[in-house]
Amino acid sequence: MQFGILGPLEVIRDGQALPVGAPMQRAVLAALLLGSGQVISTDELIERLWGGHPPKTARVTLQTYVLRLRRLLGEPVIRTRAPGYQLPLEPGQLDLHRFDALLDQAHQLREQGPTEAAADALDEALRLWRGQPLADVGSDYLRRTEAVRLEERRMRAVEERTDVGLELGRHAELVNDLVQLVAAHPLRERLRGQLILALYRSGRPGDALEAYRDTRRTLIAELGIEPGRELQELQAAILSRDPALDLARTDRAAVHRPAPPRASPPTPQRAKPPTAATTGPATTGPVTTGPVTTGPAPTAAPADAPASPPGRAAATPGWLTRFVGRVREADEIIRLIAEARLLTVTGPAGCGKSRLVQHVLAQPDFDTCHYIDLAGLTDPARLPDAVAVVLGLRADQPPAEQLRDRAALLVLDNCEHLVDGCAELVLRLLVDCPGLRVLCTSREPLAVPGEHLMRLAPLPTPRSGRPALSGPRSYDSVTLFVDRAGAARPGFALTSRLAPYVEDIVRKLEGVPLAIELAAAQLGALPIEEVAARLDDQLGLLTGGNRTGRADHRTIRRAVEWSYTLLEPAEQRLFRELSVFTGGFTAAAAAAVCTPPDDSTDVFELLASLAVKSMVMAEARGPVARYRLLEPLRQFARQRLEQRGDLAGCRRRHAEHFSARARGGEPAVLAADADNLREAMSWYLSQDQVGTAMGLASAVDRLRSDAEDGPTAAGRLATHRELAILGSVAAVRGRYAQAAGLYGRALQSAEAGGGPRAIAQCLVELAELEATVGRPEPARQLLDRAAGLYLTLDDAAGLATAALLRGELEALHGDRTVARALLADARGRLRQLGVPAGTARAQLALGRVALAAGDPAGAAEPLTAALVGFHRLGDRGRVATTLEQLAAAVRSPGRAATLIGAATAVREAVEAPVPPADAAGLAATVASVRAQLDPVDYALAADRGRSRTVAETVLFACIADDPAGDPAGEPAAATPPRPGTG
Repeated sequence: MQFGILGPLEVIRDGQALPVGAPMQRAVLAALLLGSGQVISTDELIERLWGGHPPKTARVTLQTYVLRLRRLLGEPVIRTRAPGYQLPLEPGQLDLHRFDALLDQAHQLREQGPTEAAADALDEALRLWRGQPLADVGSDYLRRTEAVRLEERRMRAVEERTDVGLELGRHAELVNDLVQLVAAHPLRERLRGQLILALYRSGRPGDALEAYRDTRRTLIAELGIEPGRELQELQAAILSRDPALDLARTDRAAVHRPAPPRASPPTPQRAKPPTAATTGPATTGPVTTGPVTTGPAPTAAPADAPASPPGRAAATPGWLTRFVGRVREADEIIRLIAEARLLTVTGPAGCGKSRLVQHVLAQPDFDTCHYIDLAGLTDPARLPDAVAVVLGLRADQPPAEQLRDRAALLVLDNCEHLVDGCAELVLRLLVDCPGLRVLCTSREPLAVPGEHLMRLAPLPTPRSGRPALSGPRSYDSVTLFVDRAGAARPGFALTSRLAPYVEDIVRKLEGVPLAIELAAAQLGALPIEEVAARLDDQLGLLTGGNRTGRADHRTIRRAVEWSYTLLEPAEQRLFRELSVFTGGFTAAAAAAVCTPPDDSTDVFELLASLAVKSMVMAEARGPVARYRLLEPLRQFARQRLEQRGDLAGCRRRHAEHFSARARGGEPAVLAADADNLREAMSWYLSQDQVGTAMGLASAVDRLRSDAEDGPTAAGRLATHRELAILGSVAAVRGRYAQAAGLYGRALQSAEAGGGPRAIAQCLVELAELEATVGRPEPARQLLDRAAGLYLTLDDAAGLATAALLRGELEALHGDRTVARALLADARGRLRQLGVPAGTARAQLALGRVALAAGDPAGAAEPLTAALVGFHRLGDRGRVATTLEQLAAAVRSPGRAATLIGAATAVREAVEAPVPPADAAGLAATVASVRAQLDPVDYALAADRGRSRTVAETVLFACIADDPAGDPAGEPAAATPPRPGTG
């Protein structure tokens, strides 16, 4: 069976097309196919089918579609796997997978140079497209999101195929096709550059310049931006008739930059001190990237030695960009290498180990050294020969005899993939050659006796909300971004408007230099606002690195993947699962959340190994060590975890662990895990477990007074539900201004993409807050708008809730007759719809109305029912409010004092002050009760209420009121609860 989504949805079995059915049924199949064989939860499928506003019958409808698809495709094809469904796919069964495989094949062929085979592979890939992807599915959400992503992948393949055609000299043939492509996609600068280059190579320089002018006019008119740096350089090259534009160039980009000269086999030579002509700014250090040596002239390498040892030849241009910062680290390397015979600089991917070492080697103190870049060497058996060639050793003499009397420094760059071979070789050299010192860079230590380590951390970044006293320029991370941004977009400067975006970018990138450089390079095509906004997908954004540099440094994904492939399988699994943590974790938390290893190794050993290999950052800032993943690594691990279908289970274990910690932990202990508590709260909200989410939100609120920031760990924006629940906690605790800010942000988030139901819910919450603080008119306006949305959605529960709040509002600030009618109607509808929270609130409001009308006996029954309902829901704030209202309704003053004491204890426990709208009424009740009791009796009754548990208080409130009870508030005899109150 074959499936096709690169066009209208298609299912082929035994050469025959199957009728998939209705558009929404096709959408279900498309969503499962796009999952690439992963388990997709029911909630996620509903989201992909209906977006943010599914029908009430969404789950039943989805089950019906799955059942029909199983009948069509065969029972075993679509499998039920908690928490949803899975459609396993064999390699090549989906046309999208065949498309990706052909692209990978073309990429591999292009590494060998422009070939007809690469063009054929790309042509075959593009022939798989049969039209607009997903055009016939019934989901607007899929057409707006997934179809757009698929079309973008097709366009990138078209652009790559054009590049190959230009490399093969088919520029004249491509012009007409490119004219049509540019007309269809006028804002794609890569297509524009390809057209300009094709016109120029076809002998039409005037037309090429006119195409550039048309590009500039279009970009300014449509986007308000100038063409990117590459197009500007292409125009300049055409004007100067730069020979680098001719077909003979060796790079594969559709821009004018010439390729660097190919490196000849390196020959040992002495390093030269930097000169003004080669260094550029004073902080720039030219780095000799090929082997340099002194001493006797070398002979030819052994016959089985590599013809060209790894590393770039000395003739290759050195670093042409300014070296930024790392002054302390450079001094530390100079000091350590003078004291130790073996120094290894370690650190995570992309933190700048090689660049720092090469900067240090450019100093005059290190003009006698031998440098070798091992990144290109994959066979450990070739390592001794490669080092022998760099050191200029004769094949017919032992290395120890040739190096015994020589004082030299051997630099081995990028050892991590050959760490065992490097360790063995370095140990032998250090033992046999007393004058030799070795400096290595690696993502993990060599673990050789006498090894000194220097762990290189990312660059410091500005802290959120705390600007540096000397401004953002005092941070090397900001300086690096501004320097590289100036190369991508000439004239870029750190203005007061741009500084917050720059700080946000380097902070989200956690100061990783490679990530910062790749982000700055994006300014050639994107405004800085968009770069900052898109950093929640760093792996997709941070691409386009130096084409002549290391392959694993051209994108942040390749850099991380290189380190990931060097891990053992058990380490890889733990690394993936650690991505569910945000803001750091302890080893104990990792052991509780992550899957135990299959062998005798435990999580603690694997975690230590990951820390040694620079995949996990260890931070010892307190009595318990904490660990974290740098954000680029965390995003990579999270993607791998999701691809393997393990994300849902890990998130569940993570949420359960931190929910348990929140119940029993002290705020001082929990403070370090604030981000993890927010993430757990978010998970419980996604599972509609609002009560547990509210408990976590309460814990989060206690940890920081600035909870208004919301759960934005790892760069993820807070959802409207997360902001709203934090707003609810702030409102319960009397921080009404903060609650209004959170509710306002929740409304903005809902309006930006949450759908009408989410907007209505936020309007209701804001209206309730306005009523609480005594602003009835804004509350009425908000409720009217919410009711209109609920009416459009035909949402019976929403309309009943809006009626409930309008009744509460009228009870406090309007006509009690209208309030009673609204509340009775809302109570009946909410009870029928099975909304216990709304039913309890209606009971409470009806009790208020009865009290206001001077009918305490009529108020007692709905208030008691409300108390029981709120207790079952775990709503302690409203339990306290209901107890206070009951105190005004009972006839026994001692009983009233007991209820007041109990309400006070509950408010203290949940840190919930009396709402402003209730303050005057409660004060009058307390004064009345005190006037009826002796002060000692009042204190005794109130203390008895304070000493009871909430459950005991609820039971006490359900016992029939007896004015003949004792002054302390105990009834004369226990009687069963009145009907309807239990």
